[in-house]
Amino acid sequence: MIMNENNYQEEIVEQVSDADSVPVKKRSFELITISLLVVILMFLLVVLMLFNRSDPIIDESNQSITSESSVEDPETSEIVTREMVQNLFAEVVSLEKIDSSFSDQVPDILSLVKQDIQKQDYESAYERLIVLKSGYQDKESETVVNEPESEVGLMPPRPIINNDDYDTSDTVNVLAARDCSSSVNSAVCHDLVVACSKVPDRNVTVRQSQEGNKDSGTIVFTTGSTGSGVYSDRPVAGETIKILNEEGFETFEIYWTDDKGWTTGVNSGFSGGTCGTAEVTKWIAGNVAKNTETMCAQGNSGGSAQIAYMLAEYGMEDLFDMVILSGGPPPGRLDIACFGDETDPSLKDTVFVGSNGGVVDALLGWETERYCSSGSGPDWALEILKDDSLASPTKPKDWYYPNTKVNFVQSESDVSHSDELGRYYYDVITSEKKWYEIPGSVHTLDNYQQSAEIIRQLFIEECR
Repeated sequence: MIMNENNYQEEIVEQVSDADSVPVKKRSFELITISLLVVILMFLLVVLMLFNRSDPIIDESNQSITSESSVEDPETSEIVTREMVQNLFAEVVSLEKIDSSFSDQVPDILSLVKQDIQKQDYESAYERLIVLKSGYQDKESETVVNEPESEVGLMPPRPIINNDDYDTSDTVNVLAARDCSSSVNSAVCHDLVVACSKVPDRNVTVRQSQEGNKDSGTIVFTTGSTGSGVYSDRPVAGETIKILNEEGFETFEIYWTDDKGWTTGVNSGFSGGTCGTAEVTKWIAGNVAKNTETMCAQGNSGGSAQIAYMLAEYGMEDLFDMVILSGGPPPGRLDIACFGDETDPSLKDTVFVGSNGGVVDALLGWETERYCSSGSGPDWALEILKDDSLASPTKPKDWYYPNTKVNFVQSESDVSHSDELGRYYYDVITSEKKWYEIPGSVHTLDNYQQSAEIIRQLFIEECR
């Protein structure tokens, strides 16, 4: 085939042109790609700058940056637990001074904290404690919080009790009122049946007595162990009732008449079982007491426990001006009472072996297992005992009683170790309190002359 020369040259030129255009197109594509990447990077940089623009707070000491609307706080950056609430509570109450302009809010805040803890709303309790903590000042403030004035006259006035506040129509059934006068004094006994949530109905008697027309106030008495004994049936304790009646006090002796006293049918511990004493005391205040503006109470051993739980578990500090706890209260730390404490030589061995341990076992439904009275048990039983204790390390209770002074009367080496166990409760109370101690190892201090004289004097001077 013969090709035209001109056509051949044109074809060569076209081929050469096509060959030269290939690298040109490739370079253009690369430039476009690079340009797009630059644009994308610039866009991302602008977005990042806008995202971080929130007027941050810069801590020059460590060059950390936090948003002004959400400053990182290690105390609140994690889920609030019961242990955190307990630790903060301990920190707050350990502070010695408080701003006087803030002090009138303390009872309300602590009351709300207590309610939050009972509802297991630990976050709210924690937040309230933070508010309370912020009101504290350094030690140069003038008003003392956890070391209040010892004179009763300087205590804040207790709210006037309205009988409607203590309506027990659904919890207390009156069976009879009968004469029960004795050689000690004339008296009327009220036989009652008390109903509490998750506890069987229990029978109880209240012995009411007063002499003359003088009205000095009202005093409630409880007795030890299961509370079946009558306070005035013993000689020294009976003399206490007689003297106080002569001083114008109206006295009410609570004693339980079922086989196992106030522990009958209870398997919810001291916290649950003492609801009966709380309801009976409300009934006294709302129905038969002549003077509810001045009310006090006293109990020994298990009797002191009944009174202490009314304060710590049932919020009855508004009812009492002063209480006297003697021979304990033993449930200060039930875990130590039942299983001992390796860190404390005097409490190394269990101290509740035997009848005292049997009371605890009955209250917790362990009469078959006998964990407390045998001095050993599983870990879960230990946790239950901690929770049920007055000075619980795991379940905080109400330890602040702005209207109630708490007096403790103990012997220096109580044979039952109840003085040491009661000290645990004394130590956690953050309001006015005082510790009285006599020589010896007496446990039934309400029926021992030297300690009974202290009890009588305290009522005459401070129950007003």
